[in-house]
Amino acid sequence: MGGVLSVAALPLIAWYFPPEDIGRNNVFQIFISFSILLLVLGLDQAYVREFHEVDDRRALLKACALPGIVFLFLLIGATLPYSEEMAKLLYGKKESHWYWITILCVTFSFASRYFSLVLRMQERGLAYSASQVLPKLAVLCVIGGYILFGAGKIYTNLLYANLVSIFLVALIFGWNTKKDWIPAIGSKIDWEDHKKLLQFGAPLIGAGLAYWGLTATSTIALRTFSDFSELGVYSMAMSFAGVAVIFQSIFSTVWMPTVYKWVANKESLNKIDDVTEAVAFCVCTIFCFVGIFSWLVTYILPAEYKTVQFLLTCCMAQPLLYTLSEATVVGINVKRKSMYALGIALLALACNGLFSALLTPQFGAVGAAISNALAYLIFFSARTEVSARLWRSSRRGHLYLMMSWMIFSAICVAFFGDRLLISPLVIWFSNLLILILIYKKKLIAFSEASRGLFS
Repeated sequence: MGGVLSVAALPLIAWYFPPEDIGRNNVFQIFISFSILLLVLGLDQAYVREFHEVDDRRALLKACALPGIVFLFLLIGATLPYSEEMAKLLYGKKESHWYWITILCVTFSFASRYFSLVLRMQERGLAYSASQVLPKLAVLCVIGGYILFGAGKIYTNLLYANLVSIFLVALIFGWNTKKDWIPAIGSKIDWEDHKKLLQFGAPLIGAGLAYWGLTATSTIALRTFSDFSELGVYSMAMSFAGVAVIFQSIFSTVWMPTVYKWVANKESLNKIDDVTEAVAFCVCTIFCFVGIFSWLVTYILPAEYKTVQFLLTCCMAQPLLYTLSEATVVGINVKRKSMYALGIALLALACNGLFSALLTPQFGAVGAAISNALAYLIFFSARTEVSARLWRSSRRGHLYLMMSWMIFSAICVAFFGDRLLISPLVIWFSNLLILILIYKKKLIAFSEASRGLFS
C-alpha cells in the first residue's frame, strides 16, 4: 500500500514542481540519509545484533541511542549559525529556512530510526506497516492541497510536504513504542557493555558512510558536473525505482533477525540457500517486469522526463542487488567481521566514483544511472564472495551470471534508449522467458507443493 501511494505521489510532484526542485529534493534525501548514518554511530546495528543476547533490552536501547542524541545536538549547534551557507551548498540558493526545515527532518528521522528498530525486533509487523502507509498518504494530501488551493510552485512547499511526512512517521512510531522508550529513559547503562557496543558499531560507522557514499555518488556527480534539471530526471527515475525499496525493507527487516535466531538455536542453515534462490528469482523477475512495462511512465510524467523509461531498470539495480546481497552477506554479520563490510563498501564506492567521473560529465543522468548499476553489481558480488569464504560456502556462480546479465541488459537500454534496434520490451520479455526456463523445475515443485497445501 505504501508503494502504491508513493507511485501515486510521483506524477503529482513531477507535474507540479519543476525538474530543478525534483533534483533539489534528491539532494535533501541524500543529506537526510547521510545525517542518520553519521548520528547512529553504527549502534543501530549493535542494537539488532545484541537484542536476543541481553536481559535488559530497555537499557540496550538507551545505550545505543544516547550517543547519537548528544551528537545531534552538537550538529544543530554547529551548523544552524551558518544556515544560509548550508542551504547554498545543498540546494544552490541562500534560503536559510530551507536548512532549518532540513534539520527538523533530520531530528524526526533520527527518532524514527530507533523507534522502528524496537518494532522490528519485536516483530510487530502490522504497526510497522501502518507507520509506513500513513506518511505516504500525508504527502499525497499535502501535494493535493497545493494543487487544489493553488499554492506556489516553490521548493519550500516541497520541503514542508517532506517535513509533514517525516514528522508523522516519528509520531506514529513513538506512540507504538512508548512502553519501551519511555521506561528506557530511566534505565541504568552498564558502561562496560556500552564499550562493547561501541567496539562493534565503530567499524560500521565507516561502512555506513561508505555505503552512503555509494548511494550518493551519482547525485553528487550530477550536482558537480551537470545541473539540477539533469539531476531531476535521474531523481525521478530513482524515485520510481525506490518502490523496490519496499521489497528491500520487508526482507531486511525480517531476514537478519531470523538468521541470528537460527544460529542461536543451532538450527539447520540449509534454509539460507533456499531463501537466497527465492530472492534471486524475485529480483530477476522484478527486473524483467519493470523493463517490460517501463514505457508506461511516459503517459504519467511530463515530456521533460522521457528518458526515465530507459533509466528505470538501471536504477532498480540499487534496491534489488542490495536486497539480494542481504541474503548472501549473512556470514560477515554472523562472524562479526564488520571490517570486511567497510572494505567492500569502500571498494564499491571507489568504483562508483571512478565510473561517475568518467561517464557523468558526458552522458549526464544516463552516465550516473549506469555508474550506479555497475557499482552495485560489484557491491553484491564482493559481499557474496567474502561471506561465503568467511562462514559457509554455497553455490553462487549462477547468481553472478544472472545478475551480470540483468545489469548488462539494463545498461544497453539506458545507453541506447530509443536508438536500440529492438524494443526494450522484447529484450526484457526474452529475459523473463529464459528465467522461467532456468527455474522451471523449482516452479513446478513449488506449484505442486502449493496445491497439496490447499487441497
